[in-house]
Amino acid sequence: MHKTFIAQRARVLVLVALMVMAGALLVSGCVTEGKVRAIVDESNTLLISEQLLGPDFLLDGAPTEWQVTAQKIDAFIATHPDQEATNGALRIRQAMLYLKEKQFNLALAAFKTVDPKPLSPRDQALCAVGDTLVWWYKDREGVYWDNIEGKRLKTFDDQISILTKSPAIRDYLAELRMYLVLDAIKNENTEAQAEKAFENGLKDYGKIFTNDDLLAVEKIISQDSLDAESLTLCTNKNCKVSWTEVKRRLEAKTVCKVAAARVRSIRCKKDNHGNEICNNDLIKPKLDLTGDKQLWKIIDDLAKN
Repeated sequence: MHKTFIAQRARVLVLVALMVMAGALLVSGCVTEGKVRAIVDESNTLLISEQLLGPDFLLDGAPTEWQVTAQKIDAFIATHPDQEATNGALRIRQAMLYLKEKQFNLALAAFKTVDPKPLSPRDQALCAVGDTLVWWYKDREGVYWDNIEGKRLKTFDDQISILTKSPAIRDYLAELRMYLVLDAIKNENTEAQAEKAFENGLKDYGKIFTNDDLLAVEKIISQDSLDAESLTLCTNKNCKVSWTEVKRRLEAKTVCKVAAARVRSIRCKKDNHGNEICNNDLIKPKLDLTGDKQLWKIIDDLAKN
């Protein structure tokens, strides 16, 4: 069940990225805007309906809906070769669609055909991490600290650091980075590696949160509530909380719960009678920033309950 839950979260995160990308594809005033909008709307409908109805099945050799959408992207690019920025953005969207459908070779090929130069910052970021996304989603059981600590995590770090003006994609990459670290913790399942991984993961993930975000996440989790007051918590007078901030807080709830499950898997073992015995002194990462300390407190408390 837990593996299925993680897989569903991965698919939802890909969906989030695709939805965020939609706006960037519709800024052109040229005659092709209607065609681009049709492709975007169709792929959004496909992705949302799949979340609700389950996967499509190949019947009588006919292409599934995701294949039809991918083919339309190919056709648009072939007939509009001069639309470099739009074509690149559509190709990134196609790669993410392939990734969601576990078509890993097609996803990697799509990422590699893109020239990132004319793209928006958000699409450049997704293009830059494309290789790592395909590698990770293709074999999540093979993720270990030793094979992500260097190049793989740095790929995310480089993009997150320059996306200050694109908070939605910055948050998405930071969340993915944290899930990658959590996969490594799951597969290693040792205290020493877990501490090291949490220190690295939380220091970077914690940077995307404001003080209000952290207060909201703590309230949402402690009350196990998604009420509007918690989601839009704001301590400054007359301040407004954006949809990006609400999504950041919602996703943090899930990240913290997954992280707590990782902690419990190391702290808690069953004795010969099947009783669970937990040592809550295990795993104490050394953290020095407000954001990562507060996130760890939330995770630690969840793991103890």
